[in-house]
Amino acid sequence: MLTKADDYPIHQLSLPVATPATSDRNFYDRYYFNGYSRDGKTYFVLTLGVYPAINLIDAAFMVQRDGRQRSIFASRHLNCERLDSRVAPIEVKVLEPLHKLMACVEKNQYGISAELVATGRTALFDEGRMTQSFGPRVLMDATRATQNVDWQGWIELDGERIDVQGWIGSRDRSWGIRPLGVRDPQPSAPMANRNCTGCGGRYISMIIVSIFTIWTMPMARAGIAPVRWFRQMESHSRYRISTYI
Repeated sequence: MLTKADDYPIHQLSLPVATPATSDRNFYDRYYFNGYSRDGKTYFVLTLGVYPAINLIDAAFMVQRDGRQRSIFASRHLNCERLDSRVAPIEVKVLEPLHKLMACVEKNQYGISAELVATGRTALFDEGRMTQSFGPRVLMDATRATQNVDWQGWIELDGERIDVQGWIGSRDRSWGIRPLGVRDPQPSAPMANRNCTGCGGRYISMIIVSIFTIWTMPMARAGIAPVRWFRQMESHSRYRISTYI
């Protein structure tokens, strides 16, 4: 099926852009952003993911402020159009590739809206390919790139506008194969050779590298106390869990 993206010279296969290189239902392509005020009182996360093999695109926006967390979630059918990055009120726009992106949440009945621009403070860091398997079955085969950013714009909660100027945070882009949704209904048969269980060591090591080089070191330079450092934890569900310690 041809889509708008096919008019751009970006093909890497002899297939339309809408067709992934793999038939694995777990193929995904995702944005993730976080940001926080320098006093640590307000924290937000926005994420948007595309799942071509199951014809879905979804997004979420969360703000934590004054001890209260507010979230909005949205999803729709993808219908093969990979360039349409709007999901109900949530949208991600690429203003300058690899450097500046906009995250928007239009006004809606839930009283949560935002217009935020992320500008890179560092180059986008390619973490490289990360793989994890269980015997012959591939559980993860993905690439992630991470960048520290400055934030400008605003967030509005129930009519209260919060000025976002000079806030800091990070973003990442990841794509490939990663478990999502329901478990595979056909599990592997038991392994006779216990050494044939695969390995996720590279994936784990890259998470550790990301934690200490991408998020915590710039925070230390900015004078933010270690108790406000953010810990990134990966879950086996569709979403990343973000907390701070």
